[in-house]
Amino acid sequence: MSKSNPINEWFIAGLGGESISIHVNTACGFYKILSVAEEYAPFFSNLWNYTNFTNHFARCLLQQDKENFDDVICSFQVIKRD
Repeated sequence: MSKSNPINEWFIAGLGGESISIHVNTACGFYKILSVAEEYAPFFSNLWNYTNFTNHFARCLLQQDKENFDDVICSFQVIKRD
């Protein structure tokens, strides 16, 4: 990253759909994140977790069969980490 420009903004595209992606904007242009350098993996791992959580939440809200907030919350699976 030392040879790159600072990130001016970042955004998530495709929320509520099947495919989501993370994009960044620098002074040189817009970029879609396809892979991450090893030193940034912990940060992007957390970002992808939040992104997937948000996408699931958005999809649930867009479905008409989810009638209330409790239904949406109950649709999440609990995953234990080792």
